[in-house]
Amino acid sequence: MSDLKTNEEGHYVTASNASTLIDAFETILRTVSNETATFAAPALSINTFNRFYNGNDIYLALFTPSVRPLWNGNIKNFKICDDPDACTLGEIMYEDASNTLQIATEMQLDKNKRVLKDTAISNWTLSADSPDGDIVTLGGAGSKVPVPNSRNVYTYTGTDESPTPYVALNADAHKVVTTNTSMATLTGIADATERNNLIAWIRGEDVENTIENATERWRIGDPLHSSPLAINFGIDTTLTPNEAVAKLIVGTNDGGVRMINAYNGAEEWLFIPKELMDDQNQLRINSGTSRFYGIDGVPAALVHDVDKDGIIEPASNEYVHMYIGMRRGGSSYYALDITPGSTITSAALTNQINPKFMWRIGADQTGFERLGQTWSRPVPTSILMTNASDVVEAREVVIFGGGYDTALDGQFALDTTGTKGNAIYIADAKTGELIWWASSSNVSPVIATKVVTDMKYAIPSDLSVFDSDGDGYSDRIYVADMAGQVWRVDLASDMKTGINNSTKVAKLVALSDTVAAANKRRFFYPPDIIQMIDHNFSSEPRYDLVILASGDRARPLHTAETDRIFAIRDYFPDSIPDTGYGVLLADLVNVTANDIQSDNETTRNNATAALKADSKRGWYIDLEDTGEKGISKGITLDNKYFLTTFTPTDTSTITDACKLNSEGEGRLYGISILHGGSVINWEDSDAPVDTATKDKRYLKLGGGIPSEVVPVFQKEGVTLITGLHSAPANIPDTRYRTYWSETDEEVVLTP
Repeated sequence: MSDLKTNEEGHYVTASNASTLIDAFETILRTVSNETATFAAPALSINTFNRFYNGNDIYLALFTPSVRPLWNGNIKNFKICDDPDACTLGEIMYEDASNTLQIATEMQLDKNKRVLKDTAISNWTLSADSPDGDIVTLGGAGSKVPVPNSRNVYTYTGTDESPTPYVALNADAHKVVTTNTSMATLTGIADATERNNLIAWIRGEDVENTIENATERWRIGDPLHSSPLAINFGIDTTLTPNEAVAKLIVGTNDGGVRMINAYNGAEEWLFIPKELMDDQNQLRINSGTSRFYGIDGVPAALVHDVDKDGIIEPASNEYVHMYIGMRRGGSSYYALDITPGSTITSAALTNQINPKFMWRIGADQTGFERLGQTWSRPVPTSILMTNASDVVEAREVVIFGGGYDTALDGQFALDTTGTKGNAIYIADAKTGELIWWASSSNVSPVIATKVVTDMKYAIPSDLSVFDSDGDGYSDRIYVADMAGQVWRVDLASDMKTGINNSTKVAKLVALSDTVAAANKRRFFYPPDIIQMIDHNFSSEPRYDLVILASGDRARPLHTAETDRIFAIRDYFPDSIPDTGYGVLLADLVNVTANDIQSDNETTRNNATAALKADSKRGWYIDLEDTGEKGISKGITLDNKYFLTTFTPTDTSTITDACKLNSEGEGRLYGISILHGGSVINWEDSDAPVDTATKDKRYLKLGGGIPSEVVPVFQKEGVTLITGLHSAPANIPDTRYRTYWSETDEEVVLTP
């Protein structure tokens, strides 16, 4: 095999058996397959005419692994079945040459993996590329990128990282073109010829001759973790039927964030932060095997639609602001104003939105020194706080965790002294100004607004932010850190910029320890929060349920930990107790065996009594298969908690190291939030779930790491999509319109 390494597209690692191969395999996993993959959750369209429901468009973020730093990516658009008489509700579909809907996916039996069919035709694909199937570099948005000379490629050349007013990026000073004199500094290339070649490459010319007989290269990098975000800007009434004017925002690891027209797939613009401009030549040369990361965070948007009609009318002071982090790409957050110049009435028309630079937040700025890699998706929302005149007012903010600390690569938080990410931040959504932050007392050089002694460990997770009292403003935060500590923050309206006042922070529970390797659980994803009234399984009927799963997302093949799904009851839903919590792991009931659904009445009654005991504060389920871990955010629908997990291949059962299955197994769990029992008969979704063994809690998805669960709300029912899989949710559609007096005019969009 060593002879094969002389091929410039390959390399090898020596391993004599399955045990030694696993470590090597974790390093070279991405290099041994050029198959299409999707990790990011798909995005769904919103029905502009009835926002109770999704539209029938789904947008898939696809990529192809490579041995080189630059990976190719694409966004492809398919349809979702919305007619149960013609197809399976929620199934991913495409239209064939005769405009007949066909199923777009199939199980690849030899690898037990669901893939796009070779015959599938994504909706934006040109006839010359049809069918494009699962080929990343064919069809989709990648085929609709304008020719190099016509692309809108921007950066920000200014030095003010929170300019007033916002800076229009389509101004000549910020265009990535050869005539822009700032390019010499930003690219770090003094030679004009070499620099112009790089700019031509950035814009899409194949200056390295990577494609035979081609003048243009593939121009979209991989959206490894960046789920597309669909935003509606208006309605096109000239089309029959009327269509939403929608755009997609997505980050990619070629170093940019781009806007894509959701109607026709055309790229409208690409923004590359200046901190990534001097990395572009590395991507152009594309040598070596070091993986490159650019903008790999999940975008979020604050949509200020005053009259809630689904149409952004700038003349009425309506606007759209977007926010995105870098994940492995760096330690910055970026905000762009993507408000159109005027109301958009054409779905197909491009270039109606010229982005403006709002701000950058980074670890090099005062107060943000604790920022690690910006994994935590910013949450745009409104809170109540007190201004300089001592008047309580609403303020638009973004809230995020401190991020990931690379010192934890291969290390457990309690076994090392981390220096980054151990913080929670609140910043002004319009200016990026630091308003409030919490961290441990060992912070230097700036002391946190709220010093929390035990907040010593990185927080890469998104934050669960919500309105606990129903007044229209966010006032509660829950999140877990890399050491398994679950934190709660109660935001007080007397909080001022830089002054904590009555805001409280408390540790709800610690779910990890160093007693055994199995207990070294890491948390990368946020809890789901449900405000409960539960008379059947809890000694205290009213509580906030905090439900989450552990799992080392940075090391999906690691098997030392016993990961779990946890459900913790916070019996103080109104305010943090002055004496703190003191909840222990021993206060949680182990419901792994699923005795609550036993066919033995005594066993069921005992299980109920254990959950309802005065001393108990919730329950947990062991993910029992070796290495099984939670690798996504869960979601609760109709008292059912849905979550995807990943189990790597069990190398102990392999006698031939060359037959190691790289795909592992993905699972979709559906469990009751009350007791952890099964809630769906996965073999027959119409059948009742009366008694069930513990393995009936999940549906096997096949090989590969599944995305998080995305619910699809349609008039005919609710289905769940994860990656290319769809499954019934068994949720009755009992939603109905209601009315209330609204004080907050913002809508937060998340993928």
